Amino acid sequence: MADNSLTGLVVTVYNALNSIAREQIGMIPAVRKWNFPGRKVAQNEPITFPIVPAFSAPTAISASNIISDPAGMVVTNDTMYMSNVNAISWGWNGEEAVGLGNSGIFATTQEDAFKQAFRAHANQIEAGLTALYPYASRAQGTSGTTPFNTVDDLSDLANTRMILEDNGMWFDGKMKMVLSNTAMSKLRGKQTVVFKANEAGTREMQLSGVVTQLEGWNLHQSGQIVTHTSGGRTGTSVTTALPVGTTSIGLNAGGSGSTLIGDICHIANDANQYVCDSTTSATAITIGKPGIITQADSSAAAFTTDSTNYRANMAFNEDSIVLISALPNLPEGGDQAVARMTVQDPISGLLFEVSEYKG
Repeated sequence: MADNSLTGLVVTVYNALNSIAREQIGMIPAVRKWNFPGRKVAQNEPITFPIVPAFSAPTAISASNIISDPAGMVVTNDTMYMSNVNAISWGWNGEEAVGLGNSGIFATTQEDAFKQAFRAHANQIEAGLTALYPYASRAQGTSGTTPFNTVDDLSDLANTRMILEDNGMWFDGKMKMVLSNTAMSKLRGKQTVVFKANEAGTREMQLSGVVTQLEGWNLHQSGQIVTHTSGGRTGTSVTTALPVGTTSIGLNAGGSGSTLIGDICHIANDANQYVCDSTTSATAITIGKPGIITQADSSAAAFTTDSTNYRANMAFNEDSIVLISALPNLPEGGDQAVARMTVQDPISGLLFEVSEYKG
C-alpha cells in the first residue's frame, strides 16, 4: 500500500523520533559522540584513539645560540569497539493494512510502532552508558540518601564540583550531571531557586537535552540510572601503606561481606569515598584515577565498603565518555530493501536507518 511506503512515512518517522528524543535519555546527549554515517565501522572493529601524556615540571631556560633538540613525546593510545549492531523489525500484511486503514487508525498505529522502536534502541544505549558508573574516580554523598534533599542547600553540586576540580578538571561548559528521576524530583521540590524563570535558562537548553544549568553544571535526567547493590565488606584492612596516586589496593583476607564492582570504599584516616572499578576480589581491588588522594597512616588501615544500596547518579566531563554511532553495513551491491532513509536526532545525536522490504 502507498501508506506503507517510506515516501509516505517521512512525517511519521520524524514525529516519532521527535517524541522519543525528549524522553528520559539524558546520558546520550550528555556524552561525546563519534558518528560514522558512511558505514565505515564494523562490529568489534578496533578504533584506536591517542592519549597525550602529561608533561613534567617546566625547566629553566638557558641562553644559547644553538637550537637544542627537543625531548620526544610518547603519545600512547587506547582502543574502543562498537559492540552492538541491532535492529527492530515489524510488518503489515495486506489484510492488516486495509483493516487499519478502513478504521482510520493506520497512520497513528504506524507512528506508535516507530516510537516504540526508537524508544527500545534509545533505552538500550542509555542503559549501556549509565552502567559505566563504576569507573568514577570518587563518590559524593551518602549511599541510600537522595541528593538535594535539604531545602536551599546545593552542597551536593558544590562538593561534586570540588572532586572534579581536585582531579584537574576545568569547568568549560562541558560538565554534565545526569540524575535519576528521584534526585531530579528532590532538586525541583527542595531547590526551587534552580527553576526560577530568570535562572533556569532558556528553551534552547531544553532543546539540547539539558534540563537546567547551575553552578557550571549542565543537568540532565535519565530513567536508566542504575541502582547498585552493595557488598558490605567489613573486618579487613589494606596490606601496605597507600601512597598518593595508588590505584591497586591489596587487602588482607578475612572479614565479612564482599567487595563488588561499583562498591563505595572507605579507608581509615582518608575522608574520600573511592569506587571499585574493574577488579575486585577478597584480597585486591582497583579504583579509578587519580587514585588515592590522602595517604593512609599505616599498612593496617581499616578497609570497608558501604552496605547500603545506592542510585548511581553521575557527574563527568562530556569528553570522558565517548559513544560510537554508525549505520549498519550492507553487503556489496546492497540488500533487498526497496526504500531506505536515514534520520538523526539533533538532541541525542543518534543515527537511525529505516528500511522497507516487500514480501
